[in-house]
Amino acid sequence: MKKLLVLFPLLLLCLLATACGGPQPSRESRAERSKPRVAIGGDTVTLRRPPAPNVAIAVDGTLRIDDIRLPLAAPQQQKLQQAFMQWQMLRQQLVLDGRLNAQTRVLSVTAPPALQSLQQELMQDIPELRPYKESFGNLKAEWH
Repeated sequence: MKKLLVLFPLLLLCLLATACGGPQPSRESRAERSKPRVAIGGDTVTLRRPPAPNVAIAVDGTLRIDDIRLPLAAPQQQKLQQAFMQWQMLRQQLVLDGRLNAQTRVLSVTAPPALQSLQQELMQDIPELRPYKESFGNLKAEWH
């Protein structure tokens, strides 16, 4: 019984220490998740800039802001489709190399110069994308 009385406060102290002193990586990852970024998933590309609504770009070049499809001219939609394909090629290369997998889940990607200029053109041609300028500088390939 005396051993139980001695062990109980130690157990309580250990529980308190683990509850209060949460690991730093979770705080850092929370901060990382709230940064503006382009999330390149398996079937969509999403522009994120909290607290603004997400912008989804589909394989056919359609653009949705908060699930509302924006009407686009054919050249704008073609540019979005071209950008989508380039983003997906960056992601696919990471998957083929084995760097992006179920354990890694998210990797930073550097856009080649051709994609960077296409992103600039998209912001000039589609005014709704201008507030997401900062997102284009932070490309993330995601495992889904």
